[in-house]
This record gives sequence, C-alpha cells and structure tokens, in this order.
Amino acid sequence: MTIKKLYNDISKLEDGIQFMLFLIVFLGCIVLPYSIYDGYKTGARMHEYAQVQLNQDVPSGTSITINLPSANTTELNMIIEHGYIITSIIHNSHDGFVYITCEKR
Repeated sequence: MTIKKLYNDISKLEDGIQFMLFLIVFLGCIVLPYSIYDGYKTGARMHEYAQVQLNQDVPSGTSITINLPSANTTELNMIIEHGYIITSIIHNSHDGFVYITCEKR
C-alpha cells in the first residue's frame, strides 16, 4: 500500500473520523513512547538522588525521607546496607511514588 493510495482512502472519510484517526496515530506514535521514556528517566533520577542522600555523612539518629518509584527488596536492601533503619513506608496513591522514612543507626 503506497502513501498516495492511503491518503486518497483517508481523504474520502468524514472530517470527524479523519480527526479521530489522526488523534489515535498521534497518541500511539508520539505521546505513548514519550510517556514511557519520561517515566523511566524520572525513576532513574529518583534512584540517583536516593543514592546521594544515603551516601551523605550524617550523625547517628538523623532521619531522612527518600522518594522512590517503588519499594521492592532491592531498594530496601540498599537503604539497610547504607546503615539506615526503615521507620515507615508510605505509598502515595495520588502520584504512585513511595516515601520511605529511615533513621541512621
């Protein structure tokens, strides 16, 4: 199927249907891949910032709150290995992130 034939087939459709078809193609080709990329990039930045927070030299008993996209065993082990005790884990359903409050041993 050539582009010229495809254009001729689409131009015969009503304006509302053409707009809906354009909208579906735009969402599928532009918006969806960008949102996946942006979500991945945001998660990577959050992990980097958590590493910076955990690597700071703070006195014992200092509490910090770390914002992460999830609280799986890898993240929790990372916090414990840096010498922190996890005091609370809160999942925010509004933005989907997890807020982990921990205290330096």
